[in-house]
Amino acid sequence: MVDPDAITHALGLPPSQAVRKGQLDLVMPSGRIVQRSRPAEYGLWKHWLGDELQALPLNEQLMYWADVLAKHTATLQDYLRQGWTVELNCCVIAKRLCRKVILVLTA
Repeated sequence: MVDPDAITHALGLPPSQAVRKGQLDLVMPSGRIVQRSRPAEYGLWKHWLGDELQALPLNEQLMYWADVLAKHTATLQDYLRQGWTVELNCCVIAKRLCRKVILVLTA
């Protein structure tokens, strides 16, 4: 089961968004709490880069993630062995010039 506090401790990164399976409240990066209409179906932990790093070209963001995640290979492999999904999501929205790469862990 995804434990946001344990993931944050293991990776040394604060979550941008996190929820435990069955939880009703979703804490947003701003600290605002969003009430869900039903309990979360699965646990979720996401981290996206701050504005300064998001302003970098995507290839530099990916290189940043490669450096960060290389230090945590064993931890991520352990999560995969537990049946979790570990992925990097790349979002490019040209209309708003939004470019970001997000680390997502789910179980």
